[in-house]
Amino acid sequence: MYFISQPHLLKVVSIAEFTKFCLEKHHKYHGSPKVLLELAAENKIFYLQAKAVAAIIVKNCKHCDLFTRFKQIAAPLQQIKTPSIGQVWHIDLARFYIGYCVAFPVVYQNSETVVSFLVNLTRYYPCPNEIVSDNGTSFIAEGTQEFAKAFNIKWHYSSKYYPQANSRVERVNGLIKKVLKSVDQTMAN
Repeated sequence: MYFISQPHLLKVVSIAEFTKFCLEKHHKYHGSPKVLLELAAENKIFYLQAKAVAAIIVKNCKHCDLFTRFKQIAAPLQQIKTPSIGQVWHIDLARFYIGYCVAFPVVYQNSETVVSFLVNLTRYYPCPNEIVSDNGTSFIAEGTQEFAKAFNIKWHYSSKYYPQANSRVERVNGLIKKVLKSVDQTMAN
């Protein structure tokens, strides 16, 4: 069976054939759904629900999920307000493969707090082999590094001034802020 799309004659394929084609092309190029549809047209194949299949394949690609670019939104320059003692900070951990998140409210942002968080975390979950964090002073402090060395944890740091390098945690931070805003406007900051 064929489908006429001016000026081309496209072969109508089954969902299995179209999915196989899209998976092969996506794993080769990691293109958007639009790119997959253009490649299908170039190869003269057609499937009625092609847009949906292409979108699902791209959405479920772990490589694309990890390396998706953030939209660059220019933020206005503003003075950073230093919190006073007693204001709430939070430490959050996102498991890389599962996407599981643990958030823990804290009063102080220092290495003792990070170590305490990790000790409490290892009560419920196995000790991590590797940790990726930003270059915050609480993560690069000597106490945190001694703890990591004692428990054979490899500590990696994401690129400075480039939050996209730690995209999974940045997404979790956005989700936590969204939840806090919906619960109580005073907790949002």
